[in-house]
Amino acid sequence: MHGRNALHTFAAMTAAEEVNAIIDRKGWSQYELAKRANVPRSTIKRIREGADAKSSTMEKIRTAAKHTAKK
Repeated sequence: MHGRNALHTFAAMTAAEEVNAIIDRKGWSQYELAKRANVPRSTIKRIREGADAKSSTMEKIRTAAKHTAKK
């Protein structure tokens, strides 16, 4: 998707959906994402289970996903 539709779809994702998509796309474990994002693995686990995520935590996760190559 491109343009506004892509942004709308991204914005509609829950934190859990977004983290799961990153893990699936990158082929990372929870541990690997946590390490690259510099957050506790337990935080990644809780987000994947549906817990709310701080915007600062999600920004760290997005940055880690954006600035690292796929395995």
